[in-house]
Amino acid sequence: MNKNLFVYLDFRKYFEDADQFDANIIAQEVLQSMMDQFEALKIGELETLKLIYKRDIAYNDSNVWKLTDKESEAYKEKLSSFFGKAQFATRTFRESCFISTLQSTSEVSYSA
Repeated sequence: MNKNLFVYLDFRKYFEDADQFDANIIAQEVLQSMMDQFEALKIGELETLKLIYKRDIAYNDSNVWKLTDKESEAYKEKLSSFFGKAQFATRTFRESCFISTLQSTSEVSYSA
Protein backbone atom coordinates (compact mmCIF):
# COMPACT_ATOMS: atom_id res chain seq x y z
CA MET A 1 0.00 0.00 0.00
CA ASN A 2 1.33 3.40 -1.00
CA LYS A 3 1.38 5.78 1.99
CA ASN A 4 2.36 8.87 0.02
CA LEU A 5 -0.05 11.67 -0.80
CA PHE A 6 0.33 13.32 -4.17
CA VAL A 7 -0.90 16.80 -4.99
CA TYR A 8 -0.81 18.41 -8.43
CA LEU A 9 0.14 22.06 -8.42
CA ASP A 10 0.51 24.08 -11.61
CA PHE A 11 3.52 26.31 -10.97
CA ARG A 12 3.01 28.24 -14.20
CA LYS A 13 0.54 30.60 -12.56
CA TYR A 14 3.26 31.70 -10.14
CA PHE A 15 5.87 32.39 -12.82
CA GLU A 16 4.07 33.52 -15.97
CA ASP A 17 3.71 37.17 -14.96
CA ALA A 18 6.36 37.50 -12.28
CA ASP A 19 10.12 37.42 -11.93
CA GLN A 20 9.81 36.22 -8.34
CA PHE A 21 7.41 34.11 -6.34
CA ASP A 22 6.14 34.02 -2.77
CA ALA A 23 6.92 30.58 -1.37
CA ASN A 24 4.44 31.11 1.48
CA ILE A 25 1.56 31.38 -0.97
CA ILE A 26 2.65 28.20 -2.74
CA ALA A 27 3.01 26.33 0.57
CA GLN A 28 -0.46 27.44 1.65
CA GLU A 29 -1.95 26.27 -1.64
CA VAL A 30 -0.28 22.87 -1.34
CA LEU A 31 -1.57 22.42 2.20
CA GLN A 32 -5.09 23.52 1.24
CA SER A 33 -5.07 21.23 -1.78
CA MET A 34 -4.08 18.29 0.41
CA MET A 35 -6.86 19.00 2.87
CA ASP A 36 -9.40 19.28 0.03
CA GLN A 37 -8.16 16.32 -1.98
CA PHE A 38 -7.82 13.93 0.95
CA GLU A 39 -10.88 15.01 2.91
CA ALA A 40 -11.82 11.36 3.53
CA LEU A 41 -8.78 11.01 5.81
CA LYS A 42 -10.50 13.39 8.24
CA ILE A 43 -7.14 14.64 9.45
CA GLY A 44 -8.59 17.40 11.60
CA GLU A 45 -11.18 15.30 13.43
CA LEU A 46 -10.75 14.44 17.09
CA GLU A 47 -10.53 10.65 16.73
CA THR A 48 -7.93 10.95 13.95
CA LEU A 49 -5.89 13.41 15.99
CA LYS A 50 -5.98 11.02 18.94
CA LEU A 51 -4.53 8.30 16.71
CA ILE A 52 -1.88 10.58 15.22
CA TYR A 53 -0.71 11.81 18.62
CA LYS A 54 -1.36 8.58 20.54
CA ARG A 55 2.18 8.34 21.99
CA ASP A 56 2.30 12.00 23.01
CA ILE A 57 -1.10 11.77 24.71
CA ALA A 58 -0.07 8.60 26.56
CA TYR A 59 3.12 10.34 27.71
CA ASN A 60 1.18 13.38 28.92
CA ASP A 61 -1.43 11.15 30.60
CA SER A 62 1.27 9.42 32.61
CA ASN A 63 3.16 12.62 33.45
CA VAL A 64 1.94 16.22 33.22
CA TRP A 65 -1.79 15.35 33.00
CA LYS A 66 -1.64 12.50 35.53
CA LEU A 67 -3.64 14.32 38.20
CA THR A 68 -6.38 15.38 35.79
CA ASP A 69 -9.46 13.18 35.44
CA LYS A 70 -9.82 12.13 31.78
CA GLU A 71 -13.57 12.83 31.85
CA SER A 72 -13.19 16.37 33.21
CA GLU A 73 -13.45 19.63 31.35
CA ALA A 74 -9.91 20.48 32.47
CA TYR A 75 -8.59 17.37 30.68
CA LYS A 76 -10.54 18.22 27.52
CA GLU A 77 -9.11 21.73 27.59
CA LYS A 78 -5.57 20.38 27.98
CA LEU A 79 -6.12 17.95 25.10
CA SER A 80 -7.58 20.69 22.91
CA SER A 81 -4.67 23.01 23.68
CA PHE A 82 -2.22 20.19 22.93
CA PHE A 83 -3.82 19.51 19.53
CA GLY A 84 -3.76 23.19 18.64
CA LYS A 85 -0.08 23.52 19.50
CA ALA A 86 0.84 20.23 17.81
CA GLN A 87 -0.96 21.08 14.58
CA PHE A 88 0.52 24.56 14.47
CA ALA A 89 4.04 23.22 15.08
CA THR A 90 3.63 20.48 12.47
CA ARG A 91 2.20 22.87 9.88
CA THR A 92 4.89 25.47 10.56
CA PHE A 93 7.62 22.82 10.28
CA ARG A 94 6.23 21.41 7.01
CA GLU A 95 5.75 24.87 5.52
CA SER A 96 9.29 25.91 6.44
CA CYS A 97 10.70 22.71 4.90
CA PHE A 98 8.70 23.26 1.73
CA ILE A 99 9.65 26.95 1.58
CA SER A 100 13.33 26.11 2.11
CA THR A 101 13.17 23.61 -0.73
CA LEU A 102 11.56 26.15 -3.05
CA GLN A 103 14.00 28.89 -2.12
CA SER A 104 17.02 26.66 -2.61
CA THR A 105 15.94 25.89 -6.16
CA SER A 106 17.97 28.27 -8.26
CA GLU A 107 16.19 27.71 -11.56
CA VAL A 108 12.68 26.53 -12.27
CA SER A 109 11.78 25.48 -15.75
CA TYR A 110 8.56 24.19 -17.17
CA SER A 111 6.99 23.59 -20.51
CA ALA A 112 3.65 25.05 -21.44
